[in-house]
Amino acid sequence: MVNVLKKIVIEKRIAQYQTSEIRFNLMAVTKDPLEEYQNEMKEISQKIQNLEKEGSNIAQLEAAKMDKQDILDKIHAHEAKLNRYAIENARRRHNWFPFIIELLNILAKKGKLEPAIAASQEKTKKRREAKRQRLANANANATSS
Repeated sequence: MVNVLKKIVIEKRIAQYQTSEIRFNLMAVTKDPLEEYQNEMKEISQKIQNLEKEGSNIAQLEAAKMDKQDILDKIHAHEAKLNRYAIENARRRHNWFPFIIELLNILAKKGKLEPAIAASQEKTKKRREAKRQRLANANANATSS
């Protein structure tokens, strides 16, 4: 019943946008996987301790140790992902304006700014012309069909 209600709410929100709108973002609040991994780690560690005390089933003990290593790998992968996110956020939030101004000043002093601007303008001109050509070809193909 709850899933049906969720589906209805989501469909109503999607319907608010025009059919030409292709961007739509669904986000959810979820638990931190790291907590779940740590809980799994506690459980598997307890299981390993119990199996070591019993000392009877070596196959189960080895399987539990492999499970523990899998969980450790998941924890390390998640922490690496969080570190990448932190670096990405720092780059996004950094004020790049002074760097860009200094770069432009250096290029100007070395006489490379004007040629770079001219090359960029030429590249933009070619890109626009190619886009116009593609649109003209697409319109011609649509008209002839």
